[in-house]
Amino acid sequence: MDSMIDVLADNKSSKRKAPVKIAIEARALPRVQEVLAHVATDRTNPPLASQEERIAFKAEIEGALNENELIALRQGDESVLVDILGDHLSEQEQLLLALAYYDHADIEVGSDVRVGLIERLTDIEYGETHTHKDRGPIH
Repeated sequence: MDSMIDVLADNKSSKRKAPVKIAIEARALPRVQEVLAHVATDRTNPPLASQEERIAFKAEIEGALNENELIALRQGDESVLVDILGDHLSEQEQLLLALAYYDHADIEVGSDVRVGLIERLTDIEYGETHTHKDRGPIH
């Protein structure tokens, strides 16, 4: 920790530790920000048009997370994305970003993982439904 010397009014000097400033810097992840902005307003059209954009998006996500977090994300744990931009993302934003990662970064995940995220996103957006959750056999 740095120290600084203060000269007092009577010309005596004393050492005092400087206050520690903690700041969370927003990460510069333009594709992630672009995807979040797009899916917030338009769920019909894909947020990334070209293959280069999809590669850049995948690289940003994978560069911001460690190996264990990537494994967790691929297993359906969207909470690893909470601080990806330096700000606290809402659960809805985490779910949307995870789904965009699966869909546009050529990531293979099980259908149960994708369906689980979609159901949680639906519950957040439309409120908890009080219908029977057992979907029965899938043909």
